[in-house]
Amino acid sequence: NSFALVIKDNNTNNFLAGSLLVIDPSLRGRNRDFIIVYKKGETKPQLMQKIIYENKIYLKNLTIESEIIKFSDLYKIIGVVIQIRMNYKKSRSYVNFEDEKSHGTKKY
Repeated sequence: NSFALVIKDNNTNNFLAGSLLVIDPSLRGRNRDFIIVYKKGETKPQLMQKIIYENKIYLKNLTIESEIIKFSDLYKIIGVVIQIRMNYKKSRSYVNFEDEKSHGTKKY
């Protein structure tokens, strides 16, 4: 029952826009795993890193600030990233999220 998500912007330190993340919702994650987390009150899930230190769980935000948050009832782990696919160079056909008029794939 895995599913995929696409990173739409370059807000993270580790992943480029257009990266495809394959998520396994049956896993809860181990120390330093990349996870998808839903925070109560938010409209979109977030990509974070799970940190376990002295038997406590923390969430590391992967944005430039790299904020570390203590895990609480406000957060729900949706699944663990089991595969990442990134394109480092433009191919003949790629998704351009910067161009709102692209309607998906552009040919070059």
